[in-house]
Amino acid sequence: SRWTRLGSMDNTIQASSGFISITGFPDKGVKTSATFIDMGTGSHLVSGILAALLQRAKTGRGQKVEVAMQEAVLNFVRVPMMGTYITKKPVPRLGNRLGGGGPGDIFKCAPGGDNDYCYILCTTPEMWQSLCNAMGQPGLAHDERFKDPKSRGHNAEALSEIITKWTSQRSKHEVMKILGEAGVPCGKVLDSVELLNDPHMKQR
Repeated sequence: SRWTRLGSMDNTIQASSGFISITGFPDKGVKTSATFIDMGTGSHLVSGILAALLQRAKTGRGQKVEVAMQEAVLNFVRVPMMGTYITKKPVPRLGNRLGGGGPGDIFKCAPGGDNDYCYILCTTPEMWQSLCNAMGQPGLAHDERFKDPKSRGHNAEALSEIITKWTSQRSKHEVMKILGEAGVPCGKVLDSVELLNDPHMKQR
């Protein structure tokens, strides 16, 4: 390979794998602090080794197992990259927003600190209706601006304002409890201290 002598680091592969080009906001890409490329490449390698061991057990023959970090990342970015196969254009950066109608975005919660946010994601009509019901606005699901994913995508800013008005009156813990009970996928943004003290994490 032409890059055999080039040292591979998680951050540099984030750049050369297309990851940074699709991550961040429209004006600037960002890397993630999570070393998912290091770990992901290792996981792909383990899968290859296990498959080779199975083959050896069945046939008695070994094989070479090789994984390149750049190629391993393609598995992680396959969903956003699908658009490129169709349009032949680069995938746009959308920040925290889902690329479809959703809604799928990060929303401010009370009291308004740096990590007082929840990520809310609706991928089915049932989830969308459940979100509207949970917010006490069941009719919102039939509003012409938000009646289907395409409409919600075109009116994402207006929808974001409506949801934020609701979430900003509640803590991220309250939002997650309400939406969790309603069957709406939601994740409260936990900082590192909150994560280490998270009761569910400790129980697991």
